[in-house]
Parts: sequence; structure tokens; C-alpha cells
Amino acid sequence: MNTEDLSESLRHRLLILVREVLAMNATKDFEPELSFNRLSGAIYNDLLPTGKLLMSEDEFVNKAVELTQGANLTGLLARYDECRAKRAQKAGKQVVSIVNNMIPANMENRDQVVADTLAMLESIPLVRSIPGKRALVQARMDNGNRDVDPLDYMHLQ
Repeated sequence: MNTEDLSESLRHRLLILVREVLAMNATKDFEPELSFNRLSGAIYNDLLPTGKLLMSEDEFVNKAVELTQGANLTGLLARYDECRAKRAQKAGKQVVSIVNNMIPANMENRDQVVADTLAMLESIPLVRSIPGKRALVQARMDNGNRDVDPLDYMHLQ
């Protein structure tokens, strides 16, 4: 389920809630920083996959308010950060697999080429899609296994 599946009025109410929670916690130190994207992502991450659409809009908002109160907020953010870390780890493994699969096994200095290719991909964080990563690896290979200009590939995001 996606946020697009929620009614416009529910998304608007959640937007107001996120802004209020950010304002109430502006003076507190969070690590990482409490931002709009992190907080709204945490709320959606917690509520959407659980099939909570069986709840009314008011119940949904009340649950979101409950999740953002006091110690619950810390737990909500911890669960979200853990989920994001797992996704990032999985994505990193996918990128390593892509690079290993695309670079020929019999290539001279293969280990160094793989390491340099992974370093180049890491230096272009805005290209996150799998097709975009593949295109960058191929472009690097076509460029004699030399890094490519990131500005030429920003459209791949």
C-alpha cells in the first residue's frame, strides 16, 4: 500500500500532525536529526503495511498521534531507522551483485576495477535505481573502466 492510496483529507491531516510534532520537538536533540521526511516516513512505515485502512480516518489519525507521543516517538523512529538500515544494506548487496555480474570474471585487475566501480557508484548517491546503477557501470566500462562525469548521468535518478 502506498500513501497515494490514502484519501487527500487523511494525508492533509497527517501533514498537519507531522508539522506539529516537529514544532513540539524542535528543541530536542535527535540522532539522526528529526526531519519532516524522517518523521512522516516513520509514521507511514508503521501504519501503512499493517493494513490499518480498515480503520476510519479518525482512528488512523489517532493512532498516528499515539505513535508520536513521548516515548512512543523514540520507538517509532528507532523502528523506522532500523527498517531503512535494512533496506540500505539490501540495496548495497544488490549493487555489489550488479557490479560483480557485469564486470567480466577474467578481466585483468578485476578486484581493483570492482572496488573502483563501487566507489564511483557511491560517489553518485542521487542515482538510486537499479537500471540507473547498471547504466553507470556500463558507462564506466565503456569509458575504459575510468569514472564518468556524474553530471552526465543525473537524469538516471
